[in-house]
Amino acid sequence: MKKEKQKPETGRRITFRLSFTEWQNLDTLRRKSNCRTVSSLIRKSLFDGKIKLITYDQSLDKVMEELSAIREEIRCIGVNINQATRKLHQSSSAEGRLYSVMEITRLYQQTEQKVTALFAIVSNLSRRWLPE
Repeated sequence: MKKEKQKPETGRRITFRLSFTEWQNLDTLRRKSNCRTVSSLIRKSLFDGKIKLITYDQSLDKVMEELSAIREEIRCIGVNINQATRKLHQSSSAEGRLYSVMEITRLYQQTEQKVTALFAIVSNLSRRWLPE
C-alpha cells in the first residue's frame, strides 16, 4: 500500500472588514507595540492575550542627556589619566614623576565626583521606577 503524501499544514485566511476608525485605532496600537503588522497584533491579542506597548517618557530626556554628558566626561578623564600615567613612566626625574602623580590624583578625584553624580542620578531613577 502506498502512503498518501500529506500536504504541509498551511495557514488559513480569515477576512473581515473594519471601519476607517477601527483600522486607525489598530494601526496606532501596532505602532506603540512591538508588532510589525496589524495581523501580528491581532494574532497576539487573540492567542496570547497580551501585547507589549512601548511608551516614550519625555521626562527622561534630560536625565539621559545628563547621563551621556557624565559618560563623556568620565571617558575624557580616563584618556587624561592614561596620558599622565604614560608621562609618569617615561619621566626620568623625581620632580616629573611627582608632578605626574599629583596630576593623576587630581584626575581620580574628578572621576570620583562624576561617579558620585552618576550614583545620585541612578538613585533618583530607581526611586522613581522601582517602588518600595
